[in-house]
Amino acid sequence: MKTNSVAVAKLWGSAAGIGLVAFALLRAWTPVAQAMPADVVKPAIADKVTFTFEPADIQATTYSDSWLHDRMQINVEKRLLTLDLDLLLEPFKHRPGVQWWVGEHIGKFLHAASHAYSFTGDDRLKQRMEYAVKELISCQLDNGYLGTYVEKDHFYQGDGVDWRGPIWDVWMHKYNLIGLLSYYQVTGDEKALEASKRAADLLHETFVVKGNSLRRASAHEGMAATSVLEPMATLYRLTGEQRYLDFCHYIIESWDRKEDPSTEAKEEGSGILKSLLDHGSVFDTANKKAYEMTSNLVGLLELYRVDPDERYLAACKNAWNDIASNRLYITGTTSYNEHFDEDHLLRPGRECAEGCVTVTWLQLTTRLLELTGEVKYADALESTIYNALTGAESPFDGEVTYYTPLIGYKGFGESSHDPSLPGISCCSSSIPRGIAMIPAHASGTLNGKPALLQYIPGKHALHCAEGDVTLNVSGDYPDYGDIEIEVNPEKAMSFPLVLRAPEWAEGFQASIDGKTYSASDNRLVEIEREWTPGDKVQVTIPIEVRLVDDTNAESEMVAFVRGPQVLALDESIKAHGGLPKEGWWPKTVIYSCAVQQWDYQKVFPLVPFADVGQTKAEYAALHHGIEGVRGAARPIDISAEVAKFAPGWSARNCLEDSNPGINAEVYGKQNVLVTHPLNEAIGCELFAEVDVPKGKPVLRLVVGHHPEGDWTLLIKGNGVFLKETDIGKEASTDGWMEVEVDLSSFAGQKTKLSLSNLANGWADEAGYWASIEVVAQ
Repeated sequence: MKTNSVAVAKLWGSAAGIGLVAFALLRAWTPVAQAMPADVVKPAIADKVTFTFEPADIQATTYSDSWLHDRMQINVEKRLLTLDLDLLLEPFKHRPGVQWWVGEHIGKFLHAASHAYSFTGDDRLKQRMEYAVKELISCQLDNGYLGTYVEKDHFYQGDGVDWRGPIWDVWMHKYNLIGLLSYYQVTGDEKALEASKRAADLLHETFVVKGNSLRRASAHEGMAATSVLEPMATLYRLTGEQRYLDFCHYIIESWDRKEDPSTEAKEEGSGILKSLLDHGSVFDTANKKAYEMTSNLVGLLELYRVDPDERYLAACKNAWNDIASNRLYITGTTSYNEHFDEDHLLRPGRECAEGCVTVTWLQLTTRLLELTGEVKYADALESTIYNALTGAESPFDGEVTYYTPLIGYKGFGESSHDPSLPGISCCSSSIPRGIAMIPAHASGTLNGKPALLQYIPGKHALHCAEGDVTLNVSGDYPDYGDIEIEVNPEKAMSFPLVLRAPEWAEGFQASIDGKTYSASDNRLVEIEREWTPGDKVQVTIPIEVRLVDDTNAESEMVAFVRGPQVLALDESIKAHGGLPKEGWWPKTVIYSCAVQQWDYQKVFPLVPFADVGQTKAEYAALHHGIEGVRGAARPIDISAEVAKFAPGWSARNCLEDSNPGINAEVYGKQNVLVTHPLNEAIGCELFAEVDVPKGKPVLRLVVGHHPEGDWTLLIKGNGVFLKETDIGKEASTDGWMEVEVDLSSFAGQKTKLSLSNLANGWADEAGYWASIEVVAQ
């Protein structure tokens, strides 16, 4: 693996030296919260295995402004709160539905909304769920049927081969059960549980009692139907009723069922369990269909928690290891044309990385993290959530793409299984579920110890044996790797705090009270001490652009990766010299990377893979001929000097040139702060979180330039562009000029302000600062 550093500039909406466009501020996320009991539903069957990792108290955890917080917000505001629920309910009200598996979407919505509601407490989500559940249950037939087919096609027995036709009844019931049971667990609504039991009882009667073939009521060698294992195991855990466990065992037995020689139907089971225990290759299991196979594995682990047959865990670990070692894209997902491919054949084109597979991969990985606590699963989750998962949902409008290719374009809103369902596909209903699940694996306890596995800014509420602990995480991860963790136990107590060192983060360090901790061989840092409320840990994670080899054995291409984020080159950004004026999320960041491609020096304006392709332009996350990189200069720390000059402000990425820091006098002004860009690509940034006064607040600066030079001043508020101006001879008369920015949109709020000294060319680029103040006019 290559780990070359790359000179990189972080720009908001432009390449270096090119004018920025103005953006409207993203509407603040202000869900209407309501109190929810910590344990809405107590399962009838307690877990029979020990969970090594237990997630944080989701309802008491909140995330603050950050890249990932924004993407979760967009998922709620632009997807879950805008879906046409009547469109999703239509096939139940007027059977038959227009498409064979159209009944899956309302259940997937309920699953996603339940996770999002559990975290946000947003009453708008609850109201939409209540409506969807009420209408769905009103469509349930007297015998419990909850599909979209006419009576003659209920649980239709096909030939066991063709995926076309009315053979998706069990599959649709699976998602309705998942949705209803998820809603029940976060609300306690008994009507949802009763409807689930009636539907499950019908399935039990149809297949276990009457002996109908699951294999023939399905596609993909039975795997579509047998994936009902997941909600059936959940229903057994919630109710303790034996018939649901019997159905789970029936499903597992059906995997190894042989064909009946007296018929011509293909009734042989998928052999999932035996295959994965024998050789562990998902490519050599069943028909290689990735979504259906991983769905069954998620169900197998749900059953394992109440029926701990060690074969179940072993098969799932074997499958996970095979995918991670042989079939995983650098974006943290798998599959091509919806199937697992041969070992190390990871084609980057149009049909790579089905969104549904990304979500079941995330679910499988989360379950294995919970059961084993192994750090490799947390690493994999980070890669998935910062790339493939969020990369499948447009931050501009919330539309979803079916595939997320490494080279090509993202077809946001294009995929539909029927013209009457614009923008609705299996993947458009799956991706919101995965995004809503993120809080479930970010922080919690690991072997009973408070643990932070994903560095998401916010308040993480943990329940430990010693007592409750809150971790207040601040910083701008993944934009920057400087993170502060304020540890607040309910009282002074001793315990080890566990921090994950990402596998790519060479030089990871954590420090407190002058003592520094580095990662052990398992990449977990344990800080054991007596903690008192307010203790602060400083974490440093080196965030540099590096080159990473493509995981496709047939490829000699490389990817640019910055921290956990894969970067990509978008043709629309190249064409516009920055973000297009329309069709882009205003918080998209451009990293201007200086590289050598073949014999040419080039600057690539790269954006995170998760943000690329918003206008459906062609893009590439893999590149040929990258032969070298321009070395990046190392910054010096002038934060102490900056704090003296402007209390509450700090700095990063300053080059030791032009005597940076406080200078006694510069061109007639006293106590002037001098900064210098790190290089042609990376600017020196001054930043602070400011209490903006009410009324008509403004930011006022007095800034200057070197007599023979000039520089570009870039101003942002909460990550959004506010102003860009050149500081040079053409704009000033005596080397100084006043700059004023209206902050009315932030009045009365805590606001992150950023002032960047960017290079404008590369000669005498120092920035001079005589004053920085925020005042009310």
